[in-house]
Amino acid sequence: MKAIGNAAQRPAYLYIDILRCIATYLVIALHCISSYLASSSLFGTPVWWVCNVVNSIVRMGVPIFFMVSGFLLLSDERVLDIPSFYTKRLKKVLIPFLCWDIIYFLENCYLQAQPPDLRQFLLELLAQRGSKYHLWFIYKIIAIYLLIPFLKKILDHCKLREQILLLLVVMLQPTIFPFINTVQSAVHIDFGSLIEGRIGFFILGYILGKYDFSSLQKRILYLGGIAGFLLNVWGSFYYSSPQEMNLVFNDGCALTHFLTAGAFFLWVKEHCGTTGSSTGVIPRLSKHISELSYGIYLSHVLLLDCCIYFVRGLPNALGASRSILVFFAGTALCSTLLVFLLSKSRGLRKLLVSGF
Repeated sequence: MKAIGNAAQRPAYLYIDILRCIATYLVIALHCISSYLASSSLFGTPVWWVCNVVNSIVRMGVPIFFMVSGFLLLSDERVLDIPSFYTKRLKKVLIPFLCWDIIYFLENCYLQAQPPDLRQFLLELLAQRGSKYHLWFIYKIIAIYLLIPFLKKILDHCKLREQILLLLVVMLQPTIFPFINTVQSAVHIDFGSLIEGRIGFFILGYILGKYDFSSLQKRILYLGGIAGFLLNVWGSFYYSSPQEMNLVFNDGCALTHFLTAGAFFLWVKEHCGTTGSSTGVIPRLSKHISELSYGIYLSHVLLLDCCIYFVRGLPNALGASRSILVFFAGTALCSTLLVFLLSKSRGLRKLLVSGF
């Protein structure tokens, strides 16, 4: 394999825009099926199996977000200007996050019929990773941003083999050891925390985006992706029962996610490539949605809550599978439209949309 150059010198990356778009809607799909997959009363039913298979695909969403950010940031020389990088990057992420966190806090107060309480808001913001379950992602991405300039300096002075070794070191405690502990119980391995595990996705995205791979290497990576998908499906069934749901490979740093997300990242890169032009429906559409992806991520749970609230009897009327499709389509469409409209106002774009 060989390096393909500095990302900062490239005019545009079509495959990066496409990956961001796909990741956005994979996350929405994940949140639409998660309650069905985790239901012990549905375990083993056709609906559960459909959700299990879909889950093994949509779990790639968040890892792809990390990988895209890793490739773009670790390939950009501007991140070495630490004060400028921190100021610009954190401002784009923090302001919309805080605004949406307030919105979700007020939503919770309304649903619980409780008056807003500043102390409770600060407790959720500072100690509980926000007022809604999906906001944990922002805390992780901000923590990793703080390390990016230093991680880039390390990677810039490493050869490819050393970069791969660093990736494996990062994966040891959060990914490799838990996998070993899952598939066997004779010995429990735990070395304690080494480094934030999701940095591994940043490094993996950087390696897959920066280098070209031989046909054999691509086949190996694709086979790894298929193996990761099948292992995730099997693991959720094998380790669960009607008495206890144990979705062992749903952890954010699970080995299956590295395998499937890595293979998919490479496949999209190989088949979509790059473009310096905005002509064509797919490049234009993917570019626009990619720019709105952060706002869609932040807002989609509110729209999903609204869909569930206003059509509460839908699962009984249509059945679980069709209801999931309705919830997904409604949430995806409404959140995209909402953020598109918000982005038309410069002020609202800064407050509620901005970007990674």
